[in-house]
Amino acid sequence: MTIEDIKQKDVVYFSASWCGPCKVTKPIVEKVQSERDENIEIIVIDEIDESLLNDIKAEFGIKSVPTTVFFKAGEEVSRKVGGYTESQFVELIDTNSK
Repeated sequence: MTIEDIKQKDVVYFSASWCGPCKVTKPIVEKVQSERDENIEIIVIDEIDESLLNDIKAEFGIKSVPTTVFFKAGEEVSRKVGGYTESQFVELIDTNSK
């Protein structure tokens, strides 16, 4: 997976196994991901090769987790730092995917 591959997704969720809020939010992201229309691509980034993860975090300016970044046509349109409820996440997707 490359940084360009990641930019082609609609939603990129940055998480970490040691992060308390991530433990609450990640299952929400995974549930919505499994239920959403195939036109919305969501990727969860947390347990990948450490050197690649560091490059990705630097590229996207990730300073804390959870952070969710929304893209359109490879360009960032919005980001949410911190957790959210399922309904808030769905609203963020709907707002940023139009």
